[in-house]
Amino acid sequence: MKKVVFALSIVATLVTALAVVAWFKFCPKPGTDEALTFPVDAEYVRWVGKPADLDFVSLDGRRVTSAELRGKVVLIDFWATWCGPCMQSLDHLKSTYAKYNEQGLEVVAINFDEDRAALEAVVTSKELPWPQYFEGRDNSVGRKFGISHYPSAWLVDKAGNVRYISALADTDKKINELLAETDAQAVEAGKNANAGYLGRINTGVATIRRLRTAELVSSVTARARTIDDSSNSVAAAASPAPASLKGFGDNLKLRSVIVSSKPSAVIRYGDSSRYMSIGDTLRMQTALGNVELRCDRIEMTGVVLTEVQSGEQVHLKLN
Repeated sequence: MKKVVFALSIVATLVTALAVVAWFKFCPKPGTDEALTFPVDAEYVRWVGKPADLDFVSLDGRRVTSAELRGKVVLIDFWATWCGPCMQSLDHLKSTYAKYNEQGLEVVAINFDEDRAALEAVVTSKELPWPQYFEGRDNSVGRKFGISHYPSAWLVDKAGNVRYISALADTDKKINELLAETDAQAVEAGKNANAGYLGRINTGVATIRRLRTAELVSSVTARARTIDDSSNSVAAAASPAPASLKGFGDNLKLRSVIVSSKPSAVIRYGDSSRYMSIGDTLRMQTALGNVELRCDRIEMTGVVLTEVQSGEQVHLKLN
């Protein structure tokens, strides 16, 4: 009799386990499983389902409030003119705005420039129609939302709650989903949004926590760190730099790093910025001719660039 009971308990356990697996795999769950533009976007998961309260006067004098935006789907773009990937995303944002604005999409930009004139020049030349918040690089909105890297872009639903924290990935799909919701559906979906992050987001966050416990953060954890220009410099190379690398000075700076399973960095050269992964190359014009640099190593503290022709290295560091 005991053997029969034991066998039945095993069968019951297996059936229960299979039922749970089937539910997670096939049954609809609240919230969403979001594709991310960058692994580090997972740092914003705590904002999913929470209100994105905004209240400011834009660069051109418009008053922007969450109350006025209620009933609209809002894409919040956190960006700067010195950020290469941000500038590259503007055409995509313009086409998205033109495609969905009449259907109920609004775009609001939170800018992190220090130079107001530089921002105004880009807004004018690119003919950006949406409101721009400007308060310098260290601004109150950025601190409130904990923005750690650029570009970052969120989607806010008709109820005013953050629903997607990586709006530059699968943009059309995400916008169409939010536009199709009624106001009541948006309210209900917002209540369960964070609880439904059972896929890539929570998996990523849980992985980060496990890795921190195991003290493996520096090799795998997705993390971005942005610093002020004045605090980073070109460190001395392991061996004397070739003539083609001399005189870089402040023309080459490391703005931020993202250390993950696919590390990347934002490197500023002159007035431009470049988003680079390992193996990517950067061509620069120097007083002594053209130089081609290859990104060979990205670490939490900096990057190593190799001059392709000579093999000599330049170390850019975050302090």
